[in-house]
Amino acid sequence: MTFIYLLLVSFFLYNIDCVSSVVYSCDRNADCGCSKTNADLNKIVGGESAVDSSWGWAVSLRRTSTNGHFCGGAIISPLHIITAAHCLKGVLDIPRNVKVVVGINRLSDTGSSMAQERSIVRAFSHPSYNDDSKANDIAILRLNQSLNISNEKGTARLCLAHVIPTDTANNYPIPDSSLIAIGWGLLKSEIESIPYDQHLQQVTLKAISAEHRMCRPSLNNRQLQFCAGVIGGGKGT
Repeated sequence: MTFIYLLLVSFFLYNIDCVSSVVYSCDRNADCGCSKTNADLNKIVGGESAVDSSWGWAVSLRRTSTNGHFCGGAIISPLHIITAAHCLKGVLDIPRNVKVVVGINRLSDTGSSMAQERSIVRAFSHPSYNDDSKANDIAILRLNQSLNISNEKGTARLCLAHVIPTDTANNYPIPDSSLIAIGWGLLKSEIESIPYDQHLQQVTLKAISAEHRMCRPSLNNRQLQFCAGVIGGGKGT
């Protein structure tokens, strides 16, 4: 499975009823996991544009030569970005050819006063990443200069959950928990390129049991991966 933009970025383990709008508020004084504005999801079915500055840890990975977005990531510290190992596969000389942009809502917002651009000095892909199974599909990027993480800049740091390892008899996240996927990417299968002015997208998914027939074909390691989507399909990353 090839992911066009990062999944991952944010997990809200709450049960959401089928209502027209859900607002996620947070403690603005929190050290991580809280953005400048509340996340407001108006469309439970299908994706939508996110409220400006509501996902302050969202990162756009760009090709230095073209400034073109090709993958997503999340801020985990002023000097570090977390992304997927598959995003870096096949990219030669990452410090020279890849940069990151944060604090933007549209991909074209690179000239705004809130946008911050950084180059990469080191890239660390998980040593056990498997491109076939996508197990350990994770990488860390170290930046050349600290980011300004503040509400004024519309940036925030992602919280990393402390998860107690479980055996394969258990599911994490709990099935039917609501999850939010964010990113910039292809919105329809027939579209071949990402619009340069695309707004950050968000979509509500549900955690699905690893035993579900939708998950079994693509879930290769239940201790490292989980399944999320919508029963019957129609939305995802």
